[in-house]
Amino acid sequence: MVGLLGRNGAGKTTLLSILTAFQQASNGTVTLNNETTFENEHAVEQMIFVRDHNFEYETEKVGDYIETYAKFRPNFDHDYASTIKTVSGF
Repeated sequence: MVGLLGRNGAGKTTLLSILTAFQQASNGTVTLNNETTFENEHAVEQMIFVRDHNFEYETEKVGDYIETYAKFRPNFDHDYASTIKTVSGF
């Protein structure tokens, strides 16, 4: 899990969107294991970016998000996720 701090409008969401291939970079490249990430199925299945525009589920716990995203990622590391949930108390 990654946290990114900065003022409103600083580009935090844009940066994370580019790093996780939700948005194409206007210049430069992002690579994972020497492969570009944008429109790369293998690279994208190794990442999770929780971008919540509506706060309908603001009471949902991190563990619930992890379980939901695990269903969409074939290489999801269940042992690591279990460790995160145990350590964080979620």
